[in-house]
Amino acid sequence: PSKPLQRRRARVRNYRGELVETEYGVLEDQTMVLQTSSILYDSEWAGMPVRGRLMGSTSYGVGQLIRIGLDEGYRKFYIGAGSSLAFDGGSACAAALGAKFYDVDGMQMAPCGNNLRRLGKIDLSALDERLKESELVVMATVNNPIVGADGTAYVYGALAGGGPDELINLERGMRRYTEVLHELTGKQISKVTGLGAAGGLPTALYALCGGKVKSGISTILRLIDFESMLKHTNLV
Repeated sequence: PSKPLQRRRARVRNYRGELVETEYGVLEDQTMVLQTSSILYDSEWAGMPVRGRLMGSTSYGVGQLIRIGLDEGYRKFYIGAGSSLAFDGGSACAAALGAKFYDVDGMQMAPCGNNLRRLGKIDLSALDERLKESELVVMATVNNPIVGADGTAYVYGALAGGGPDELINLERGMRRYTEVLHELTGKQISKVTGLGAAGGLPTALYALCGGKVKSGISTILRLIDFESMLKHTNLV
């Protein structure tokens, strides 16, 4: 049988930094399931060419929600990385979990698409220790990388209404971000498929929080034990 999902609510910040109420799910084995598009996406704003909006958008609320889960005792997380208007590569999500970001002059900065071009280093000394004993599964709906012609800026930033100059600057920021992440972790971030989903959110969860990036649909079907539903089925 499929696993029953209990629905719960929490208040976190959306991609514009506004406090909103969002819903998440809890499975009976103390697993937290969250869909980030409820925080990071707004269909009324998608595609509207509002200058500067993408550059200052933030994934901070996703990190807040994960921390709420950690506080409640959950140590396994399924994180849906779908539609997003937050193009910060998940950096603000990591900041909400304790990571600190510094610019090339050594000054601490607020991580967002506009600032990543000047990223100097990332300090993980205050990153939530509970992440080490947790399992984070990021369910990516696409296979795009974080950078390049098929990356999050040029593909999804354009769909979200970013202008040519914004897309160029977002791409520069993402490239600098992947360089710093490589220096810090040794991981070839730019070559990992799926990290370009949800404005690059999986990038931070994978590189900084120990997350695994998997196919969204395959993971969901396994979660609901889809195969057992087909035992007495002739047609799907």
